[in-house]
Amino acid sequence: MLNDVEMLQSVRKTARMGCEGIDEILPMSGNEKFRKSLETQKEEYKKICGEADRMLVLKKAEPEDLTAMTK
Repeated sequence: MLNDVEMLQSVRKTARMGCEGIDEILPMSGNEKFRKSLETQKEEYKKICGEADRMLVLKKAEPEDLTAMTK
């Protein structure tokens, strides 16, 4: 079972991977409606990541970045 810090690190990493994935496909998106949906989703991932960061700081933990392998 994950403790709070491990869970928050996992949430943060997953949200960052979502942002990275969206960044990869945004240049390929020709459909404006789809592009706006992706941008909206990316903003939501950023908020989630920011909230996880805030909670990690409260728990005296350092947010971990994605490794090259994870990306």
